[in-house]
Formats: sequence, C-alpha cells, structure tokens
Amino acid sequence: MRGINVRLTAYCFVFLFFAALCPPSVAKETGTIILKDGARFADVAYRIDKYFKVVRFTVSGEGKNKAVSFGNIEAILDAAGNNRAPELLQEYYRPNGTAASAAVPIKPADTPPATSPSPVATGDSLLSAERGVPVAVSDTVSPVSSPPAAATANLQPAPKPAQPPEPWRPETDNVYREGRKRLWTGGLCLFGNFSVPVGDWYTDVNAGMGYEADLFLCVSRHIALRAHISRSGLNVDDSFYDILLPGEGWELMSEKSELTVSRYMLMAQYNDPALDKTLTEVRPYIMFGMGVVREAQSLSASARYTATGEWAYTEGDKTDNRFAMTSGVGLVWKIGRNLGFDLEGAADMIFIPTEYQYGESASATAYIIDFKAGLLYLF
Repeated sequence: MRGINVRLTAYCFVFLFFAALCPPSVAKETGTIILKDGARFADVAYRIDKYFKVVRFTVSGEGKNKAVSFGNIEAILDAAGNNRAPELLQEYYRPNGTAASAAVPIKPADTPPATSPSPVATGDSLLSAERGVPVAVSDTVSPVSSPPAAATANLQPAPKPAQPPEPWRPETDNVYREGRKRLWTGGLCLFGNFSVPVGDWYTDVNAGMGYEADLFLCVSRHIALRAHISRSGLNVDDSFYDILLPGEGWELMSEKSELTVSRYMLMAQYNDPALDKTLTEVRPYIMFGMGVVREAQSLSASARYTATGEWAYTEGDKTDNRFAMTSGVGLVWKIGRNLGFDLEGAADMIFIPTEYQYGESASATAYIIDFKAGLLYLF
C-alpha cells in the first residue's frame, strides 16, 4: 500500500506540473471559422490561445491540427450565425469587413430611467409639482433648482480613449518575450595568446607567446564589428638563417635571431544570445575578417678569425607586410554585468607573394594558429 501511495503522489505531481506549464486558453467551443483568404472550416471544435494569440482547431475529416493567428481571422460563427470573433479576440480582431464579419448581433441601447419633474421657480413663489401648493421662499434663493439625485446617479463618466492593442506574435517567434534590443553597445578585451606557426614558410620557426587587444562595436542584437591588434614573438632555430663567414679560418661565435609577427585586422562577429538568461550567462560567437600581417626579422652574429684573433660583427633587420584572412570561434563567460572571461581559438592564413616562393612549381603556405584567453569589459 505504501508503494501505491508513492506512485499516486508522483502521478499527481507530474500532472500538476504539466498543467501549470500549459498556456492560458479558453475552453473548446464549436463553430464555423472563416479566414481572411476565404477558407471556411465548418463545425469545428476550437479554442482561443491568448498567450500565442492563435485559434487552435482540428479540421473535420482530416484529423489535422491547425493554429491560425488572430490577424488572419475574418469571423467565428456560432450555430445561430452570429460572429463571436469580436468577443473572443477583443482588441486583436481586425476583419476585412466582409458579410461574415458583419454578422454581429445588435444589442438594444440602454435607456435612462424616467425621472420625476423638478420644481420650477416663478417669482417669489415655488410651485410644487407634487401638490400644486405655492410655497413662499426668500428672495435670496436661486430660482434654478438642482437636478434630482436619481438623475445624477445615472450619469456615466466619459469613456477613455482606446489604447493601441499589443501586436500579436506567432507561435514560432522565438523572441516574443525577449525583444530585439542590443545586448550591449561595445566592449574591450585584452588577451594573452599562444601562437603556433604552421606551413612551409615557417619551417624551423617554433611557437611563441604574445598579447592582443580587441575593440567591439555592436550594430545589432547578433552582429558586432571588431578591430584587432596583436603581437607575437616566435622562436627561431639557428638553422633558419644561413650565415656566410668572411672566409676560411673564421669561426662563428654567436648568433641571435628574432621573428615578430604583428596583425592588424577588421572583423565581423556573430554573437549567439540564446543562453543569455542571467548575469553569469555563457555566450558563444564566431568571427571572420581580413587585414595585414607584419613580419619583422632581426639577426645579429659575431665571428672570430682563429689565426690572428680578429673579430667580425654583423646585424640586420627586414620587415614584410602581407595580406591575411582570419577566422575563429570563442566563448564568453560573464562574471558580472560588465565583466567576463573570453576564451578563443583563431587561425590566420597569410598570403605569400610569388617572389618568396621556393621554386617555380612550389608554393609556400603560412598559417598562424592562436589560442587566447582574456578579460572582457562590456559597456
């Protein structure tokens, strides 16, 4: 018996839970529904869904469930042929004015109740309408009498001007309660990045650390423009450069080389606000853009002539600017109204001019893959 009571309690709880989730609606009634396009559905059981502002009914003989928005209803006729749409849809009813929508029963106008005649003042006397006996009055009394209390009670205040109805939303509108306002105006993010060079062009070049700054400008609920500046220092192997010694008997004593990659990009970013529910929401995004990659190379070396002990030094630098495209994905985890952590992965594809390619039929490929973590401020 104890197990049966537990199961019965669980069933009741589930039933009450789903009943609470059901949108408010009117109980089913039977009638004829006429749409604005002329479609007519006779003798159907319908109900009014006021939450999504649709009329739900099942087509007789087909077994198909339909949901028609209030704005597409021309008339809802009862068995007597009266149009009940104005009563059921209220301010959301906007017919085209056909004969079906005009079938509205006319209610008799309310007539005010009859009132007894009021006394009439004549000179220095007042004639009573009830007894017809003159009654003496003072000269200071106004000859105009006030209306009876019964007539005053029937006066009604002037009706308030009609307010524009709330625009209806179809059931498939996912932002019915969310609205379409922008999530934020702009933002600034400071990243620390780990850059990994990939491709033939970056042979003997290893990963390095860097930093980045991004400025965001929101243009809609989903789209933002993004300006990107970053700098990464890549580690270069000794075999990356071929150093020519002055001649025989010279020995290479030291070598120092650096390769710095700076990127200047303009991007478009798509933000997904579907998970924006609280101050600590998670917001994924994707981005795509293009810009310029600036490579700065520097080299310094020293050599010693073993026979005489003479030293030779050399140094040089070179800078190249190349067109590049970038794309990536990220995830923002907000920790407050204006602050959040930003985790991002991006890949830059760098276009190498033909004069830098290795041979007539070979092509140099150059990619830089970044893994980033930063602090985001939204305003």
